[in-house]
Amino acid sequence: KKKKKKKKKKKKKKKKKRKKKKKKKKKKKKKKKK
Repeated sequence: KKKKKKKKKKKKKKKKKRKKKKKKKKKKKKKKKK
């Protein structure tokens, strides 16, 4: 009887995603002429 070799499963490493910071857009105020 031949013995079967068990294959070892490789664990996959999870990559951490870096969060990107969103830049806020400044609103320009319009000056009213009187």
